[in-house]
Amino acid sequence: MDQRSNEVAGDLDGRDDHMLDLRAVAVGGLFGAGAAVLIDAALTQSSPSLGPTSGALSDAFNAFAAATVGVSLGGALSTFICRLEPWFISGVLGAIFGYLVILTPVFVATRASDVSSGAAVSIALVGLVAAVPAVLIVVAGAVAIRGLASQLSRRHRRTRR
Repeated sequence: MDQRSNEVAGDLDGRDDHMLDLRAVAVGGLFGAGAAVLIDAALTQSSPSLGPTSGALSDAFNAFAAATVGVSLGGALSTFICRLEPWFISGVLGAIFGYLVILTPVFVATRASDVSSGAAVSIALVGLVAAVPAVLIVVAGAVAIRGLASQLSRRHRRTRR
């Protein structure tokens, strides 16, 4: 590989190789939050009507499960579309962005009438902390897949020459 090829590979659109791809973070975050809201709506419609306590627990579980799956998918998307090298950081930040900027306000706006705004924000932040292991696992898997695909692509280019 010549010097010019190394420069192009390490410098996309004139940007430094170690900058964060904010577009990937934003797109992944928005996608993840949107997916979480849709998943929550689907789970809420499909759950049977139960008593008040079990209904509240079911709604809380559905919201947490939807948020976890949604932001994990958003983090994976951020990882895959990121054009710059810190893929893992872009994926995690995409998931956190989607949760904090979109899902937390949604959780506060759709809280039960007997829950204060402050308590709803606290509950949403506890949910973020609880979702972190799933996000890390999914984003790490996306980084591994992306790295493997990149390595296979490089091998394929070398064999075609």
